[in-house]
Order: sequence, then C-alpha cells, then structure tokens
Amino acid sequence: MSGKFLVAFDFSPPAKRALDFGLVVAEGFGVSLEMVIVVHPRLFFNATLPRHPRALKEAALAEIVSARERSGAFCPEVRVACLKGWPSARIVEHSASCGARLVLIGKAGHRASRRGVGLVAGQVLSQALTNVGVVP
Repeated sequence: MSGKFLVAFDFSPPAKRALDFGLVVAEGFGVSLEMVIVVHPRLFFNATLPRHPRALKEAALAEIVSARERSGAFCPEVRVACLKGWPSARIVEHSASCGARLVLIGKAGHRASRRGVGLVAGQVLSQALTNVGVVP
C-alpha cells in the first residue's frame, strides 16, 4: 500500500495511544506516518506545552521517540506538521491536502467525553473525506 497515515495529536493520553497504534499500523502497511498538531490561538490545549512551533515540534519529536519505545514499532518516516486554527477543520483540510489514506485520532482529548467521542474526533469523523480510525 502506498501513501501515508495521519495521526492527530494533542499530547493527551488518547492521542498518545493513537500515535502508538499509528506507528504499528504504518509499519505493517509500509507507509509513512505524519503527526499533525493543531493549535487554536485562543483555545490552547495545554498550558505546559510551548506555543512556538519549533519548540512544539521538538516536543512532538520527543513523543515519537517515546512512542517507538512503548510500541516497539519503527515506522521509518514520521513527519510532524504544526498548524494553527480550529482543530477538526485543519485536520480534515490537512488530510485531504497531504493525501492521507487514514486519519487516526484519540477518542477524546483533554476534555474527555463520557458518552462517546469528543468534539474534535466527532467532527473529524463526520467531515473527513478519507478513512478515520478512532483510538480509545
């Protein structure tokens, strides 16, 4: 299979599980993996993380190293994209523009939903033009 898989990442525990799963699946299918982090200017998801894109990208690369250790998978190519805007809209736009065959997203980010998927995951599920996998 050619192409790439996309993992929506917000540094939450479900997003970390989605990254672990994404590494394993991408390795199994022999495709590249792209991690996309979307920062909303007013609704920044974690005050302990840096706001500057370069520092945010470095934190994401450290998460990739940690995920490789946790999962035991080594996906040869992992790229990180840091975007600004409304998370679900930017994830959907980016998945279409980069030609992602699969978008993996955590069930609920920092604002966990008890009943089902979170707001961003639900919007990505309903708007994406490609396959979406929701990781619990």
